[in-house]
Amino acid sequence: HPVTVKYAKIFVHTPGNAGIIVRVFAADAEGGMPGTQLAQYQYPASSILPGWNYVTLPENIDVENGQFFIGILETTNASMIGMDTSSTGGSYKRASGTSDWLPITEGNLMIRAIVETVTAGEDDIEPVVVFDARNYPNPFNPTTTINFSLPLAGHTELKIYNLKGQVVRTLVNQDMASGMHQIVWNGFDNNGKTVSSGVYFYRLTNNHNTLTRKMLLSK
Repeated sequence: HPVTVKYAKIFVHTPGNAGIIVRVFAADAEGGMPGTQLAQYQYPASSILPGWNYVTLPENIDVENGQFFIGILETTNASMIGMDTSSTGGSYKRASGTSDWLPITEGNLMIRAIVETVTAGEDDIEPVVVFDARNYPNPFNPTTTINFSLPLAGHTELKIYNLKGQVVRTLVNQDMASGMHQIVWNGFDNNGKTVSSGVYFYRLTNNHNTLTRKMLLSK
């Protein structure tokens, strides 16, 4: 069935200093291996956190037969990607300057794709909504917009923390509908004072799900 590739879900064991370059390939090479590159997106190093990272990919990555590969380009100072303990032959690697894909036998890379299915004759396609949050710009001065998505309605909290783990600002603490939302943080704390430059974290909680993202206020 036709699909549209919407997100990459990548488990980062140890964050590096370089961004993660995500690539999507059609399975059109000999033997159904990765062939034509359909898209490339660089996930900035400032957004990488240990654990699962949800990467929003460029629009219109359409795969008519539903067969594709998703992977990353290894670079200097890249993050270490997690690997599970099973080996089903679903992960491959290719050395620079070569065209042959070799199976990874130690396990499977913890990289997943989230897609939107398309049914022929379907008039209205409901977009896939994942639990996610992103801010832009990052780094920022003095304001940044946090966009977040909620698969389910329910009590939602969005709080800003400093490096000591102290709550700096509570932006959201209420019931919210499912779907896409956004809120602007102006760099003020709960007492109405401007915060100093540095690294901050924003934590989104909804229906017992929690994720944390890093951002940099640069003055």
